[in-house]
Order: sequence, then structure tokens, then C-alpha cells
Amino acid sequence: MNLMILNKNEKLGCDNINSSFKDLFKKLKEEVNELEKEVEKEDKVNMAAETLDVIQMCIALLLKLFMSGINIENSVHKHNKKLTNRNWKPRAIIKISIK
Repeated sequence: MNLMILNKNEKLGCDNINSSFKDLFKKLKEEVNELEKEVEKEDKVNMAAETLDVIQMCIALLLKLFMSGINIENSVHKHNKKLTNRNWKPRAIIKISIK
């Protein structure tokens, strides 16, 4: 599977690289609200599409954090350690590589 890291869309007037954290978070909330509507309708096909939109906005936020100097790999390691310390057991692992 491949998810794109989105740069900008001139047609829609969206620029994930130059948007502020607040702008990206606002868009994330919009996508979460759209997902909520599909969950309420129990429309699994559209739930999948909207879940991917949410993930796409999370990726945009992570990219913005990376560009501001945050080490995402260290952040993931700390996050996994926190979950393990809270007794969560992994069901599977998602490997991410950027090309």
C-alpha cells in the first residue's frame, strides 16, 4: 500500500507545506466530522474513505512537525513505549518508509 505525502493543490487552494499547524488541525477536524457522519450511517465504504482522509491530514501534520525539526522516528518510539507501558499488546506492526 502507498499513501501519498501531499504537497499542494492549486485547484483547491490547499498548501500542506505552507499551511500553519492551526490550519492543518482545522482541516483534520473537518475530516473527523465527515468520518463521524459516515460512522453514524454505518456506511463502511465511505468510512474507509473518510478514515484515509483523516490519516492523510495526520500525515500532513507529522510532515509539518518534521519540517520544524521534530524527530518523528523518536516520537513514534516514545509513543510505542508509552502504549506498551499501559499494557497494550500489538496486533500487527505498520512499517513506514518514505521514498
